[in-house]
Amino acid sequence: MKKIMIFILGCLIFNLTSCSSALKQKDVNAWLISKAGNEKAMINVSGSWEDINKDDRSFHPWPAYSGWDKGTFEQTEKDVTGMLGSYMIKGIVSGDTLIMVMMYGGTPYYMAKLKQKNNKLSGEYYSSKDKELESPFPMTLKKVE
Repeated sequence: MKKIMIFILGCLIFNLTSCSSALKQKDVNAWLISKAGNEKAMINVSGSWEDINKDDRSFHPWPAYSGWDKGTFEQTEKDVTGMLGSYMIKGIVSGDTLIMVMMYGGTPYYMAKLKQKNNKLSGEYYSSKDKELESPFPMTLKKVE
């Protein structure tokens, strides 16, 4: 009986850890390339940015949401790195669009697809489980001079 319980527990743990559909750190680069396409970068997002909706909790699904805070991006050709609040950013610019993954401790938590117009990056962010970008939440960052 003990062997059967250990076997069942092992199967359960295997299924729980192997079936997660969230974006994994090792898949970030391939995911970014698949979503960004191959268009030349028409914008440069280097600089400081802040969330203009950080105090408006009306459209965020999590009660503890406190905004993305401020961040700094560095763009080299199409590649973008930086920080946004506590999240490390890795992204690609394609045309006028930034596709990025927001990671904490190396784990992807969110993805975003933002278009730049004037001094704002506007679009949507998604849970890391939404790799096909089907359930968006609004996101707008404003350039800080």
